[in-house]
Amino acid sequence: MKKKSIPLEEISNLKTMSEQNMDYLEEFDLFERGGGNNTIRIDWFLGNTCDYSCTYCTPDNYDGSSPWPDLEVFKNFVNTATNYYNYRNKIVRWYLLGGELTLWRDFDKALEIINNAGTLNNTVSIQSNGSRTVRWWKKNAHLMSEILFSCHPEQADYKHLTKVVNALYLEGVHNLSVQVCFYP
Repeated sequence: MKKKSIPLEEISNLKTMSEQNMDYLEEFDLFERGGGNNTIRIDWFLGNTCDYSCTYCTPDNYDGSSPWPDLEVFKNFVNTATNYYNYRNKIVRWYLLGGELTLWRDFDKALEIINNAGTLNNTVSIQSNGSRTVRWWKKNAHLMSEILFSCHPEQADYKHLTKVVNALYLEGVHNLSVQVCFYP
């Protein structure tokens, strides 16, 4: 099938986005999904160190070749982004993922930075395999709004993960889910 070309005279009549009247977008705001027009979602892949090396994962998902961010750099980005969006009355929903986040020695400090940033009720969601101790999860439960656990049958201890999920629920984290991975 041959592509239809646009005549030159039509191309010269096209306007840039800044030249067009885009007021109608305010009603739909297609660029800010996941919470309505008062919310912005930031997905952030923090690093790729993992304590599992599942057969269905490639090494770039767990080999540590992408190190965790420097805590000061992390703090500056969080504060800049949060202040920018909170000033515009937007709640920031942080979605943190990458490797196994809870292995980052400064992860609890990073969670505190997000929770203390800005003036609005920002939220933190993470993805984890849940391998840290129940004590660690209980200590840090108040810093997370949502947790998506991935249960990897070839490596995970499902009894431990069940204890972690139950402990978090009792600590008030009710937005929990567990995805069970399977072999391709």
